[in-house]
Amino acid sequence: MKRTAIVRAALCLLPLPAAESIAGELRAAENAVMKASKSVRPTVVTVITPNAGDSDQTGVVVAQGGVILTTRRLLLRGGHVPKTVPVRFPDKDKTITAEVLADDEGTDTVVLRAKGARVKPISIGRSDDVQQGMWVLLVGQTYGQGRESAPTVSLGVVSNIVRDNDGPLWFHASALVNPGSVGSPLVDLSGDLVGLVTARRTPAGGQSIVLPFDRVRRAYRSRDPAVAKLLGRPPPPRAWRAHVADALGPVIQDAVRRASKAVVGVRSGGVQKGEKVAAAVGYPKGMSDKDKKRFDEYQKRITPRLVPGALAGHDRASGVVVGADGWILAPLRATGWPGPLRKLTVDFMDGARLRAKIVGTDERLRIALLKVKAKGLPVLEPAPARGLAAGSFVVALGFPHGSPGQAAPQSTFGVVSRTKALARLHPALSAVQTDAAVSGGNRGGPLIDLDGRLVGYLMDVNDTERTGYFGRVRARYGENTGLGFAIPTDVMAKFLPKLMAGGNFASGFLGISGVPTKKGILVQNVVESNSKGDPTTAKAAGLKVGDIVVSVGGAPTRSIEELRRALAPYASGDQVEFVYLRDGEETRVTAQLSPR
Repeated sequence: MKRTAIVRAALCLLPLPAAESIAGELRAAENAVMKASKSVRPTVVTVITPNAGDSDQTGVVVAQGGVILTTRRLLLRGGHVPKTVPVRFPDKDKTITAEVLADDEGTDTVVLRAKGARVKPISIGRSDDVQQGMWVLLVGQTYGQGRESAPTVSLGVVSNIVRDNDGPLWFHASALVNPGSVGSPLVDLSGDLVGLVTARRTPAGGQSIVLPFDRVRRAYRSRDPAVAKLLGRPPPPRAWRAHVADALGPVIQDAVRRASKAVVGVRSGGVQKGEKVAAAVGYPKGMSDKDKKRFDEYQKRITPRLVPGALAGHDRASGVVVGADGWILAPLRATGWPGPLRKLTVDFMDGARLRAKIVGTDERLRIALLKVKAKGLPVLEPAPARGLAAGSFVVALGFPHGSPGQAAPQSTFGVVSRTKALARLHPALSAVQTDAAVSGGNRGGPLIDLDGRLVGYLMDVNDTERTGYFGRVRARYGENTGLGFAIPTDVMAKFLPKLMAGGNFASGFLGISGVPTKKGILVQNVVESNSKGDPTTAKAAGLKVGDIVVSVGGAPTRSIEELRRALAPYASGDQVEFVYLRDGEETRVTAQLSPR
């Protein structure tokens, strides 16, 4: 049998578009992933757990009338399942109450009914037909605690099946799991439900342990026939064949060959003996000599290991060529931030090593723009943003364990989990989120599509290492277990000109708290000074309690999100126009945005 025929049989997609090459077959698989993702995501709900210390979990609508299946353990209160459970449907801010129809301790599942919910249920598959190595999708509320309304998607394979006399007992899947993924549906490439993610994990790699849906159905058949009837009957058997791993490798290798020419390694030396540690960041105003000493010792501890897994005496990251005449984009931490700026060396694929100058930085995006003396450097073709969606195939490139000239870039394969992520980090960002493994020194490298085109720049936000001022990069998402994020090329194009002009951007601080009204933000408190003792933006602008902020920089501010979005294009030191109402009269004032 021809290789392309084997791949077509492996996908089990009928009808499958005709293709003349393995790459064409893989495009068909990508389309299947995106189609399955689109059909499953509306059926996934957030299930609110009763204990404040637990992450919220996921559930899936399995029958008409708002019938939801989820896991049992995190819903227990005093050892018992409550009679009602709050749930939230995708893209809905409103939480509704679902009644508990039945629960089963043996399978650790609960069946709920959210009356009035008009959601088309998920398509039910046949978990007894699942084979080791087949591709599967996990769709769930990754972070828990209801912070993100849109479910995220992760692609993996069934890595192992544990069986007993009644069929599959558990599936082990490599699809990415996080605390909020408990209760998520596992589906095949047709979007059919084959299992439910449990609260258990395998010791290796955090792989999920999935409960086969057929086993859940059998458990309720003996326990509660009426509920079992809601779960439906299993579909007819379906023949699965080999997976498409043999086709995936050559396609990824070709994409990596095209893209690796623009991938570089960025190295920096450790803090030099006698160097003033706090020189670059300065001491906060009013800090005592004792606190300065503590601050210096803290910086010395964190500075030599700013990039996890670095070579002894060096920090290392990856970078991407963004301009043929020597422009390099790299993670901010490679520069020594938040400590003293360092001398940097850029390593190229051909073995060349050039000193780099730090031209611009943006603390909000954790990026730095470097310049080397070179001409004619290769620049990657940007991938079209219009075709990018949850389920798109992507590859992350970088040098986590070596340098160019010593090793080829490491390539990790995954899918786009969602777009428009990390709005809380920067409202104008709209980052691409992926389940392709991103860690250590490969941050700063490119995220590419299967044609080797640039999707985005891998961000240095997927960790909880200390980063200065006793803070953490992403404390709100501290339980993240491997998701990567990339700044899209079209978004980065807006920031690059400012960085090339020598821009060094830090987040600005407005200095108010308030509540939204129909006209704007009603000011309830004004902070007099920032961490350095200087007047805040609100103080300089003359804002007082009771004022209503109508617009910032010409953008309306009728909600807190609109206020954040309006401030996003500006950095500390920028002049911004504020319009506010006081006793019904409008006032316009321009003030400098203060640092925190």
